[in-house]
Amino acid sequence: MTQAASTFIFAGGLDLASTPLATPPGKLMSGMNYEPTSEGYARVQGFERFDGQPAPSDVAFTLLHFRNGVATFALGMDIHGIASNAHATLVAQPYETSGLIGMSNFAGRLVLVDVTGEFLDGELLYSGGVLLGRADGDAIGNGGDDERQRRVYLQAAQTYRRAAIDVVPGSGPVRGVAVFDNEILAWRDNLAETFGAMFKATPTGWQEITPARTLEFSGGLVEIIDGDQIVGATSGAQATANRVVRLTGDWGTDAAGYIILTNKTGNFGAEAVHIFGSVDTAVSATGADVANPFPKSGRYQTILHNFYGTANRRALYGVNGAGKGFEYHDGVVGFIRTGNTVDAPTRIFEIAQSLGFTFAGGSIQFARPGEPFTWDVTLGAGEIGLGSDITDVLQSNETSVVFFGANKIAVLQGRDAESFQLDELTEEAGADAWSAQRVGRTLYLDARGLRDLAATQAFGNFRAGSLLERVYPYFTSRRLGKNIAVGSVVSKTKSQYRLFWDDGTGLTVYLGSKEPQCLPFSTGNARFTCFAQGDAYNGGEAMFAGSVEGYVYRLDSGTSIDGAGVQGFVMTPFNHLGSAFLDKRLHETVIELSAEPLTQIGFTIVFDYSEGEQPNSGSRDFWLRGQGGNDLLVEGGGGLWDSAVWNEFFWSAPLKGTARADTEGQGRNMSAIIACQSDPCEAPHILQTYSFLTTPRRMRRGD
Repeated sequence: MTQAASTFIFAGGLDLASTPLATPPGKLMSGMNYEPTSEGYARVQGFERFDGQPAPSDVAFTLLHFRNGVATFALGMDIHGIASNAHATLVAQPYETSGLIGMSNFAGRLVLVDVTGEFLDGELLYSGGVLLGRADGDAIGNGGDDERQRRVYLQAAQTYRRAAIDVVPGSGPVRGVAVFDNEILAWRDNLAETFGAMFKATPTGWQEITPARTLEFSGGLVEIIDGDQIVGATSGAQATANRVVRLTGDWGTDAAGYIILTNKTGNFGAEAVHIFGSVDTAVSATGADVANPFPKSGRYQTILHNFYGTANRRALYGVNGAGKGFEYHDGVVGFIRTGNTVDAPTRIFEIAQSLGFTFAGGSIQFARPGEPFTWDVTLGAGEIGLGSDITDVLQSNETSVVFFGANKIAVLQGRDAESFQLDELTEEAGADAWSAQRVGRTLYLDARGLRDLAATQAFGNFRAGSLLERVYPYFTSRRLGKNIAVGSVVSKTKSQYRLFWDDGTGLTVYLGSKEPQCLPFSTGNARFTCFAQGDAYNGGEAMFAGSVEGYVYRLDSGTSIDGAGVQGFVMTPFNHLGSAFLDKRLHETVIELSAEPLTQIGFTIVFDYSEGEQPNSGSRDFWLRGQGGNDLLVEGGGGLWDSAVWNEFFWSAPLKGTARADTEGQGRNMSAIIACQSDPCEAPHILQTYSFLTTPRRMRRGD
């Protein structure tokens, strides 16, 4: 009997609400660590730790054969070629060794990184003045006998590089991360847990940025402007007035405030202070200059904006809910005083050139336009109350900001303090903290799932306004499990919104199709606590996450889960191929995919809702139809995660094209479970279509 081929395109994402037979065949009943794309379902890319040093995924290694080995090789040792004066670092014990050390016949292969110069065939190799052996042939960049062996060496080099990347110094979780053009910043409590600290990623790792000291003043007779050099009349201390903030009074009579100091020499005291080159008293310092550490605890949120007329005044502004807001510009941190009794803003925004903070109780406050350090209401600052604690803030455009409460959503609009108006959209819907993002539409999480702002306005807090109605059970299970959303990011290049939970899982929502598509993912052993993203870092989009462990990770970087291989799967719906009661014999399953050499995938087929009457497809030969008509038989074997439900898995071969498997079995309907157990150096693949080759059998009646 002639076999019929039924082909289905992978598209649509997760569908948990439709009945099994009503689910479109391209959608999925379940999945993990794949993400919807315009081409199909792609294995997630992964992430890797970051501190400014070269990333593990960027490492290049050199393979050097040696002979006549007379000493022990040690991980991390410097390998020095005497004749060439080349140097390199050894990342692993020698590979493919033979002979014995000290017998002059010890030989093998060295995997090296950070190579300077070119090693010469036959030259003596030393480390720290100790003879190791002799080079045997020319060094080979990223070499190996085959791709499988090359990956072993590459993984060793990446593991060595990864071990050198450190946590953010301190204790507890990372409290915040930020992308400021080509700077990556992070905050963490100090070891004693007495205050917080700010760090910048550099080519040598994390470097602490100490906030500037401040000098309080009163009796301002002569105005000091930003950039003036000031001198203490008694102490002789000198400094640059990086920022001068007048809080009360008027210049020329009784101005009072504080000066943010940089380039300080000596210590100011309670004394007259004058501008360098003048003997006239400008202000009277009311005491010694003081340090201003970041507070401990809290969670940081930052924005980038230029509130001034000059092009070089773009700065980072931030809050943490535990202390004062701050500005970071040109390497200098200065704290912003709003005058509140409890000066600990929780969220930050900008509207019409005014810096804005939110405070506990739903207070929305904004500074004078163009002057983020001026919070005097008589000079254009102001306050509006939301009437509900604010869980999130989202910048809609230059003159519109959305505020989310637990049960309220409102929009602040206007061009100055006199025209600012807060309009409530609903008192029946709110948002979970840290979930709101703008990606073509305004998305946020609430008790009934993921929603968009337009739906909220139209439907209130009813489920009809849910953005992902087909995965409503997913969000229900999250609530029942008391999982908390810890943050979200947007990938503009992938048209994705990603939501992260406190248990190390998350949900990717693809918004590049007519209807949103989503699939879950896992972050492995990492537990993220805070997030940041930016478009300017090294000329492209970048997403970062801080973690409970103290590491900062770069998302969508590398090919592994911080050194661990990616494990994932997708499960198609039970497909009756157009006839719900007709038994079909499945002969072969074919997958079209886009993959690099040695991509590891496998699958099994489940029949009749996995009721047990029909066995799953067992171990079968797995063929990959290559380009040019060449068929390759691929080795079979190995279960994923030691779970019997997966039956048998098969590994793909080093070609792009179609993978074919002999999957004999029979049933009214069938579901394909496709999985990967990628090695750490394996690039993501994309599942594009799947096909069942079947012949009809008998019609079932009365079942």
